[in-house]
Amino acid sequence: MKLQISVFLFVLFVSNPGFAQTAKFEGFDLDLSSGFMPMHTSSAIENYPNLSIQRDAPKDIPFILRFGYTKAVDERYTVGLSINDNLLPSRKANTSIYSNGTLINAAGSIQWLEHRQGFTFKFGRLMDESNQVYFKVGPTWASQNGVNNNGSAFNGVRIQYTTLGLGVKRLISPKVFALAEMDYARMLPTTTPKTIGNTPMTVNTHGEGYSLLLGLGYQF
Repeated sequence: MKLQISVFLFVLFVSNPGFAQTAKFEGFDLDLSSGFMPMHTSSAIENYPNLSIQRDAPKDIPFILRFGYTKAVDERYTVGLSINDNLLPSRKANTSIYSNGTLINAAGSIQWLEHRQGFTFKFGRLMDESNQVYFKVGPTWASQNGVNNNGSAFNGVRIQYTTLGLGVKRLISPKVFALAEMDYARMLPTTTPKTIGNTPMTVNTHGEGYSLLLGLGYQF
């Protein structure tokens, strides 16, 4: 893996002869995008089959700021690296716990995500002199926060996602571009400590979701 990353960075940043078509997409860029991002999660409590968890799935509205660099590798293809920051926290979701179908109100909580940040590798292909299609892949991290119904401390953890995406970038002018992107995000299995009554327990969670984004950007 370290060798692959080193080779990628070498290709990305070592100078090479300019390419007339892809040179229009080369350089640093900054973009801002938004859309909708429904995420569905599923949780279970270890070793307590009589307990079940239900969580709302509100449709999230992201507001993502990205800064990156793109390098032309030939007349049609580019590679790039970008960092991203979702400027807004996720919408709050109610989480309820049931024992054999009966609600345990004091064990529930309200949860949300903050500090959703990550980076992506991009691989682009020119369609014509003004349009490029690209594939992206990379990790995203988020901080889990919440408030327990019984007033006890919420044990939030750091969550990681793997994101895959397809997008289209269109040059409106030599410096300004528009983008449309569809992403798939999969949460890595996450364990969270939780106390119900006086009993410490472990909650296992996984999830996945899609997002559709539209945005505008500027090339330096």
